[in-house]
Amino acid sequence: MFSRAHLLIEREYERLLEDVPWGIEAHPLKEDSIFEWVAKIKGLKDTIWEGGVFRVYLKFDEHYNVRPPEVCFHTIPFHPNVDMITGRPCIEFLDDFSQWKETYSLSFILISIQNLLSSPVLQNPVNPEAAEMLIHSPRAYKQMVYDCVTASQRVEAGVTPHGDLESRVKFVPQEEMPKRYDAPKTAAPRVTRMSFEDYHKTWCGIATSKPIQDMKNPCIQP
Repeated sequence: MFSRAHLLIEREYERLLEDVPWGIEAHPLKEDSIFEWVAKIKGLKDTIWEGGVFRVYLKFDEHYNVRPPEVCFHTIPFHPNVDMITGRPCIEFLDDFSQWKETYSLSFILISIQNLLSSPVLQNPVNPEAAEMLIHSPRAYKQMVYDCVTASQRVEAGVTPHGDLESRVKFVPQEEMPKRYDAPKTAAPRVTRMSFEDYHKTWCGIATSKPIQDMKNPCIQP
């Protein structure tokens, strides 16, 4: 006898297969587990993210759909609202239980993430360097996005774009990751400055890394 959450996720999967949103693919990560998912999200057409392909992991639990799944990018984009280390997108209904509604579907979650790429929110960014670059150096930001899109294409094609990056993949242990569902912050974070060259080198070592088989996903608890 399957649990309520299991049946709801199966229903979501059926709906997704019946009406697949443009530029989105998603399916369970393993045949024997409906609670762990992998998705591919393409950047929207006619935006600077067009052509990008970003891998996203989702982990549901027995509390679905009373609360949302955990979500994180594996191919981490350079974006004001995506944590550069954990890959978690900053979306209100994913971070705060009070903003989540049981009517939100899996398609809605994935479309929201897709739209977030081209519609950044600059208030309280989790990646302040990206936000500052977008505000003060939009041409440099556009170049970073272009590099990010190009790198994501190479990773998707199985090409390592910056040498042997597989040996430098960085994941944050679960105990070091920030707590989820904290109340939204009201004070703006202190913005630290970093040169474009330094940031580009740091970002490339994380965001363009091709996943290794059986590597631990930071969104999934042991």
